[in-house]
Amino acid sequence: MHIELADYLEAKFPLDERSLNTDVRQACFERLGRKRGVLHCLDVGTGTGAMVRRLLDSELKTSLAITAVDHDASALKIGAIAIAAQLNRLGYRARAHASGIEAEHAGRQIRVDLLCRGLFEFEPAKSARYDFISAHSFMDIVPMARALSLFSAWLAQEGVLYATLNYDGDTALFPLYRDPAFETAVLAEYDASMERRRVQGEPTGGARSGRRLYSLLAETGFDVAAYGSSDWNITPREGRYRDRDADVLRALLFMIRGESERQPGIDRDRLARWYAERSAQLESGALGMIVHQLDIVATRRQDLIAFA
Repeated sequence: MHIELADYLEAKFPLDERSLNTDVRQACFERLGRKRGVLHCLDVGTGTGAMVRRLLDSELKTSLAITAVDHDASALKIGAIAIAAQLNRLGYRARAHASGIEAEHAGRQIRVDLLCRGLFEFEPAKSARYDFISAHSFMDIVPMARALSLFSAWLAQEGVLYATLNYDGDTALFPLYRDPAFETAVLAEYDASMERRRVQGEPTGGARSGRRLYSLLAETGFDVAAYGSSDWNITPREGRYRDRDADVLRALLFMIRGESERQPGIDRDRLARWYAERSAQLESGALGMIVHQLDIVATRRQDLIAFA
């Protein structure tokens, strides 16, 4: 099943919300809650604005100046509609401005700038220093050390980096497939496709992005404050899936099959049978998937000298 990226991002929003590590999330927002004045935030790989919406739903009391960056204009458009609707539900009167949305309520001001560009094309104002940078389901698809170097330069002293749902190399399907060795090979190819990914000639965080991120943070001027698992549990309850989990699972099966179809070492007939059987299990409410991921909160070191 092919699904447009923006629709996939919306389909997995409630799944992501259930999966975020609550202890890590609490540690993040406790740090942000100590900030006085306007909280300056940067969300990279914004997509349809998932992390922006979480910021708005948080218990933070300060005014927010949020810059949201993504290369997909259609996803940003959906995000802008969702963010404006959420602000209105929260009692704000949202209005459009040249690059996004602004709103005010009870003396609190919210400004969201939605910028259509890639991470490495984005240039903050020279005087800009962010209190908070979020990267949701993002570090596996960018060159990690290069991205962290930028984040370190862009963050204020003791600024907070919140990197969530970092895939960490394990996808499991239930029940056990009748040919477990074949399914193991298919899932290994799925991970291998992430390991082969290149952006501007550089490897990305890939299939072990969670543990790689943890290791690289210390090398790029950060101290890890909290971390923990944020696994996707796409599992049925009494034969029924929650929210839009079935759509997410269909999309993932399609992606997993697609990666194996590109490799000559995977038998096409066996792959077709595997896909048909797993799809039938999904439609009957019998298929489950657990995907291992990590959330990490880190702070920029106080003694670090950053160069703009």
